[in-house]
Amino acid sequence: MGCDIAAKFDTDNPEKAAGVLKVTIPDSARKVVSYTDSSAKGNCTDLSFLLPTSEWKPYVAQYYRDQLEEAFADEYACNESRPPCDTRPSGNLPQRVDAEDVVLVNDSSQYRALLVVSECFPGQTLISWKTSAI
Repeated sequence: MGCDIAAKFDTDNPEKAAGVLKVTIPDSARKVVSYTDSSAKGNCTDLSFLLPTSEWKPYVAQYYRDQLEEAFADEYACNESRPPCDTRPSGNLPQRVDAEDVVLVNDSSQYRALLVVSECFPGQTLISWKTSAI
């Protein structure tokens, strides 16, 4: 009886999302968007922003020391809150890489995923974080 409604929490608060994801938002980040959906069915938190292309590798290296994997899908958002990347001519697609690990959120282990789309916009790289229940 109303449990889902009472327990549901939606917000666009980048600082809180960064706290859940255990990441920082660099001062040079632009178009910062976030979304958190918590309900009786689990949690999903997004945080996306654009960084100058020259800054994405040092930023990501704080969290992942191993080489990132090439990604083919970019469906890393709970609410499609991240900025869309420019359409590129065939054969000139931006590089997409991703990584996953596990973080503790409110005493519960959750997947944390990262999608990086280099040159999402000219000179800007998309950083898109997401966490969801295991």
